[in-house]
Amino acid sequence: METSHESDWARGQWRALAETWQQAGHVELVSSMDEADTILITLADCKAPYPDTIASVARSGAYAEHPDKSFVFDTQDTPLGLYPGLYCSLRRLMFSASRHRTSCYMQSFNEFIGFAEAGAAPDFRYLFTFQGNLTSKTRGQLFAANYGRDDVLIERTQPFWTDTGGHRAFKQQYALKILQSRYVLCPRGIGTSTFRLFETMQSGRVPVILSDAWVPPAGIDWNAFSLRVPERDIGRLLEICHEALPRWDGMAAEARRVWQEWFSPAGMGKLVRSSIEDIRRTRHFGEGFYRLGWPLRRSVANFRQTAAHAVSRLRRRS
Repeated sequence: METSHESDWARGQWRALAETWQQAGHVELVSSMDEADTILITLADCKAPYPDTIASVARSGAYAEHPDKSFVFDTQDTPLGLYPGLYCSLRRLMFSASRHRTSCYMQSFNEFIGFAEAGAAPDFRYLFTFQGNLTSKTRGQLFAANYGRDDVLIERTQPFWTDTGGHRAFKQQYALKILQSRYVLCPRGIGTSTFRLFETMQSGRVPVILSDAWVPPAGIDWNAFSLRVPERDIGRLLEICHEALPRWDGMAAEARRVWQEWFSPAGMGKLVRSSIEDIRRTRHFGEGFYRLGWPLRRSVANFRQTAAHAVSRLRRRS
């Protein structure tokens, strides 16, 4: 595992995760890149700006020396997908089935997220909830919606890493409201993914995914425990959730089971191993060939960024 691009905090987190994966029998850690069959390059809490970091990955270190056995674990919001590996928020347009797989995040930032055993859960107060910041058009549509019901909560909040006072109490309330909800809305933010998707599964509740450009992790039956709702259907959420209520108990139990198998600290090791094995089966050429496509990926990303800034300026003027 190469963590040289990470902050000291992230390096410690990855070290602990890798040991957990080894204890669970998913990986075997070795002391040098030459010995390794696979090298995982982590990009979660990068020390340098992200564009500088991904340029640095190509110039030196594991990918530069061993490109065909190096894979990234990239949790950034706006990745380009230059390297093979696992990404939280690689847009469908940029996603290559031969080189990319979708991942969860390294961890939740809320230590109070947890699971209530049968009989211990609070009474359900909400049909569905969303607690989050305004970081996408999709979330803006949610905040503008008026469902007119006491059992629906749409609440604008600040991120957990923005401490505005009462931080601990806020995180506790956030986790409690998930447990009091049958469904938890998981709209895209800056990236196509969101922490609350995996927090909802960890809590044994049913996630409602509102992110058209998100590619789900492979090998998992997402229809068995989640609702995937097109962003254009935000106005139909009450109808969609009510229609799924007869299946809710089984979906909630399956959400928790899948989180334990694939996205818990130990389960992530299985996700990493199986994803990399799958990429090796589907990748048709060496990395030298795929690097020829990097200029096109950068051009697409730059075009999208320019277009987004132009739309933002027009909205401010109107």
